[in-house]
Amino acid sequence: MLVSTVRRYVAAAGYDRQGVADHAENLATKIRNNLTNSMKSLGVDILTGVGTVVGPQKVKYGKVGGTETVITAKDIIIATGSVPFCS
Repeated sequence: MLVSTVRRYVAAAGYDRQGVADHAENLATKIRNNLTNSMKSLGVDILTGVGTVVGPQKVKYGKVGGTETVITAKDIIIATGSVPFCS
């Protein structure tokens, strides 16, 4: 079959780059929100900011350029993510 014949019936392949990026962002937001809601329903306090482990069961955390607080917790989960969303 000739290429010119195929071109009459098959469209050029392509993709919507912004559409793919928007879909990925939407999916990540849904997953983050679902995980946040699940953790909260289990009684987990979620702290968003910058933190440093300063001792056994102790974390110093706060917003960039803001006041830091030292907290104590039985269990600490460090979830860094790929991009900080501190505000």
